[in-house]
Amino acid sequence: MGALGSLIFPWGLIVQGIALWHFVRRRPETYWLFIIIFGGVLGAAVYVVVEMIPDLGLLRGVFQGFGKRSRIQSLETQILDNPSAGNFEELAELYFEQKNYARAREALNRAIAARSDSPHSFYLRAKSALGMGDYAGAIPDLEYVVGKDPKFDYYRATGLLGDAYARTADLERAAIYFAPAAQFSTTPELLYNYANFLKLMGKKEEAREWPGLEGMDLVPMVTSGQRFTWDETPWSWEKGFGRQTAPEFNVVAIDYGIKRNILRLLAGEGCNITVVPATTSAEDILAMKPDGGEIFVSNFDSDSISEISTPTNEVGGTYTIGSRPIRGVVSRDNSTLWVANFGADSIALYSIDDGRLEPRGVRTGSAPDALAFSEDEHLLLAADAHSGDVAVIRTEGKEGPALFTILPAGNSPNAIAVKAIRKNP
Repeated sequence: MGALGSLIFPWGLIVQGIALWHFVRRRPETYWLFIIIFGGVLGAAVYVVVEMIPDLGLLRGVFQGFGKRSRIQSLETQILDNPSAGNFEELAELYFEQKNYARAREALNRAIAARSDSPHSFYLRAKSALGMGDYAGAIPDLEYVVGKDPKFDYYRATGLLGDAYARTADLERAAIYFAPAAQFSTTPELLYNYANFLKLMGKKEEAREWPGLEGMDLVPMVTSGQRFTWDETPWSWEKGFGRQTAPEFNVVAIDYGIKRNILRLLAGEGCNITVVPATTSAEDILAMKPDGGEIFVSNFDSDSISEISTPTNEVGGTYTIGSRPIRGVVSRDNSTLWVANFGADSIALYSIDDGRLEPRGVRTGSAPDALAFSEDEHLLLAADAHSGDVAVIRTEGKEGPALFTILPAGNSPNAIAVKAIRKNP
């Protein structure tokens, strides 16, 4: 026994140390700390199995770079036989992700020479030029993209064009393009570039005091001008977009810049939808007699959700939910609200019947965003805007909801839809 104890002793301390390090970094439930400390090597081993091993799937992104380099080599070989615009565009995107801007620009030159009607190619070539510090070289491509669509990439292209002009000392033209971009865009990149532009203009005090979008009312710019109805349902492979002909529920949607796909999803669930401008009064909305009992609103900046009663139009309560809640879905039986905490790495569960936050959520990745249930609600899928993955969560189990697996998706996924799963006969 003495020999066995001497063998386990140093390794037990190492396992405990690793478990404590992981606990400090990930901050799971507090009771794990007591299990690790007082449970000795056995408690630490249990923690490793339950908490650490499932996290190993999140490390896959570390190894994705190897796959990208392999894909680059494959494309470089394919282009010798098939120098198509699509191959050059894909190769350029991979070069750009690797921050090899010069080679990305070279590949895009070849792509644009073969096909000159893609604003995306011009935009990526402009960003490659900016990555190289060639602001003058980026201007013609950005002018082409903005000329095609001033709102391209949510006004980012317009903002980059303004910054390129500012950095080439053409402040008059920079002001022309910064004006709409600063009005609509919320990105830190735009706010920084615009503040730098004000500094170059000699307006240092204005740059320091500029509030960005704080206090700016953008709703009048995005809301609809009049009331309208919506019955188009989601697209399907066999039929394309459909029509809702037998609605079960009456829904009033207030347009604060609502996306059409949200309306399609509501119609697909059997809703008769009336979309009203943001200026519509509560009395007018309630007069349409919308179905439902409560609605839940995510308060992104205050890390909370609010529960609103539709019959009375009053806030029933506001509850702290996590960090930067951004999306939510309600279970079919109306018992649970699942909330994606964009500022954390988890999905929070709020019990609607009990009016309380469940003590344990489900960790998914760095920035969970869009959520969607499978048809039977046994699975919840969460798109991760930062890692480019989709987390698949089991909604039921002996120990409650748990992460099932993680699937690769793409760059910054922020929407998700689930097609019904067909079982083999």
